[in-house]
Amino acid sequence: TNDTYFICTGTGIAPFRSMAKYIHENNIEHSPIHLIFGCRKFEDGLYINELKELESKMPNFHFHPCYSRETEVPVGSHKGYVHPVYQELLKNNKETAHVYLCGWKAMIDDARKNMTELGLDKKQAQTFLEILNNGEIELRGEAIMSNDVFIKLNKKYHKEGRQELANTRNAVAGSLRQLDSKVTAERE
Repeated sequence: TNDTYFICTGTGIAPFRSMAKYIHENNIEHSPIHLIFGCRKFEDGLYINELKELESKMPNFHFHPCYSRETEVPVGSHKGYVHPVYQELLKNNKETAHVYLCGWKAMIDDARKNMTELGLDKKQAQTFLEILNNGEIELRGEAIMSNDVFIKLNKKYHKEGRQELANTRNAVAGSLRQLDSKVTAERE
């Protein structure tokens, strides 16, 4: 089978989460999908519960969360980086695998090197941005926050006695993680 491997770190999970949800919600037939997500600590994990639930509902969808800075991880999770997880999965399926990468540059660089060592063709492993540039996927939206909105939001939080946001990058990433859409909406 042509298994698909979504390998990501940090907020790089966002496009792959969207694709998996779309496949599930639209009942699209697919070969096995492995979403391998890496972050440092449990509190850094994005969409963990949502993706575990999706794994239980969606046939041929496998979620592999990895935690590099935790000493113990729950069953179904992995301790360490994403690399050993995909390397083990690809051992028996590298000829027909499709690999997509999104996340920290260091992870992508290491993954590309590992893919070459595993014998994958360069066309089998692409970054999300390369896919966009090829026209294989249409990007319909980005999560952005202007400095003006960030300053305005922090003034509002200060006035309300709430903890101010550290920076725009964290404010945007935090907006993506919100379960309450009202909080996301107030961040414009």
